[in-house]
Amino acid sequence: MKFFGIIVIYILFSTISVGQTDKGFPVLSESDFEGMKIQRTEYYDGNSLWGLINGGADVYLEYGFKELGFQEVEWKGFNFRIELYRMLDVTSAYGIFSASLYKCASRDTITKYICINPFQVQAAIGDYYISIANDKGTNEAQSVTLNIFSKIVSRMEKHYFAMPPFFDKEIFSQYIHNFKVVKGGLGFQNAFPMWEKMFEDFEYYEVDILPIEDERGFAYVSLIKFRTEKDAKRFVADNPEGDTRIIKMISSTEIIFIETNMNKNDVEEILHLHNN
Repeated sequence: MKFFGIIVIYILFSTISVGQTDKGFPVLSESDFEGMKIQRTEYYDGNSLWGLINGGADVYLEYGFKELGFQEVEWKGFNFRIELYRMLDVTSAYGIFSASLYKCASRDTITKYICINPFQVQAAIGDYYISIANDKGTNEAQSVTLNIFSKIVSRMEKHYFAMPPFFDKEIFSQYIHNFKVVKGGLGFQNAFPMWEKMFEDFEYYEVDILPIEDERGFAYVSLIKFRTEKDAKRFVADNPEGDTRIIKMISSTEIIFIETNMNKNDVEEILHLHNN
């Protein structure tokens, strides 16, 4: 009997840890859409997130996760999974968005950073990474998903991640939708796995990456920000400049790092690196 009591207390505690949180999330209510049924609304913090996405929580924590507002709803014959990840700041929100993109068929102007495919809408708005997925993938399901997304977004304060000034160049404009922010090994695994090994012995860094590819070749342009000068110097020593690499120290902890198969002088000239 004592053992049963302990189990009951544990279940109640687990329910409280999931259910009791800040209700400031722009979640849906059944009054938002006629005929909508909300089957589940729950809130998760960093300790309880594993209960929802076992095996996938670490990448959110790596980027700076705070809380999740989660809903499962049914509307017009479709089922939807709504995930509103409140991150540490706008950079963390954009970072997990950039590491989570999957087959973006459209990036229209509903909001600044958005990825739309038949099964899912993803976006980064303010401190939130938003994912809304449907179970059918039809044109109608996509349209209904976008209606749900628009309702949620209408309740949010609109502010967005700002690109670092270094990437505010005309040459980058057509590629900017490929811009990625990486904050750890899992971020590299999801967003840019080819560079994961270079950073496996480092902690506390942010890597802003813009891959550029055209008929001339490729240039993977990045701005690397370490927490300490020691780490920055060690990275440069471990990854020296060569035939395919351009490295520029722009401060004691910040590095412009480029891998390319183009002519290095041409890349430096195009990106105005001689002035940095």
